[in-house]
Amino acid sequence: MASIAGVEAGGGLLDKGFLDGLRVGDRGTVFYELTVAEQRRRIDLGTVEVTELDAVGAAVRPSDEFELRAGHLVEFRLDPDRLTPAAILAVARLHVGEEDFPEMVRRLVDQLVPPADRALEEGVRRVLDERQRQRAAQALAGMVEVPGGLYWIGVEPAAASYYNQQPRFRVDLEPFWIDRRPVDGAAFAGSAEEAGGSGPAAGVTWEEAAAHCRRHGRRLPTEPEWEVAVQQPGVESGGVFEWTASWYRAYPGNRYPEAEYGEVYRVIRGAIGEAGLDPHDRKFMAPGDRHQEVGFRCARAAAAEAR
Repeated sequence: MASIAGVEAGGGLLDKGFLDGLRVGDRGTVFYELTVAEQRRRIDLGTVEVTELDAVGAAVRPSDEFELRAGHLVEFRLDPDRLTPAAILAVARLHVGEEDFPEMVRRLVDQLVPPADRALEEGVRRVLDERQRQRAAQALAGMVEVPGGLYWIGVEPAAASYYNQQPRFRVDLEPFWIDRRPVDGAAFAGSAEEAGGSGPAAGVTWEEAAAHCRRHGRRLPTEPEWEVAVQQPGVESGGVFEWTASWYRAYPGNRYPEAEYGEVYRVIRGAIGEAGLDPHDRKFMAPGDRHQEVGFRCARAAAAEAR
């Protein structure tokens, strides 16, 4: 059971959040209680859906037409096993950086896990140990971890330098790893192995880049992953445009059609040179084309954490 702690812009703020088992998309029934002739009656008003949340609070939106007020109660019917190793690690990511992450996980285990629940405690510790091992291995391989979560993509219309960068919208990304720096087209072309033994070519096509990543157990990043990653500490601009896995399409809610939208061109991101990198700038190129100033970087999913 949760209660509406406040209302704003047609939505409400709950006094419970991630640590209480809530997830984005959960729906609950809103009601209040009324005393009539010394009997308490429950009056159901409608439903709300969780749209955002942190460790101890959540934002909700009504799913029906009714007035949401502070003090209304919300009943959720949740899976009793919502508190998992993955949930505890996700809460820790909300509050601390990588240096303090292990200690924060241990503190959460001490605070949240019942002493009798040895299986959950051991599950958390196994996930944490595996995560630390994976981090060490990936760091040696020149990759940087990007935490999962909700991220803003694009820019507001008033701030967009081009129509295809708008409107701003949110994506929910799973944690992933990405190369610290990209491979530029000139360096890639210098490898006879990558050129299929036919000699070096100027630049790299989309399929050559994707095949290179697959051979190393990785993949090209999606366009949202790339935009989020280049704004993370430790991820460096390589001074080239980079292939992404995404087709060149309009953002959700974009009202400006382009003939190039569809499954004809792949998105390339980045900039030539180290200065002036705009993380929101979008360009496109045919998958079979190559250019010496277009390279790529590989990504991979983070090690699967216990659910």
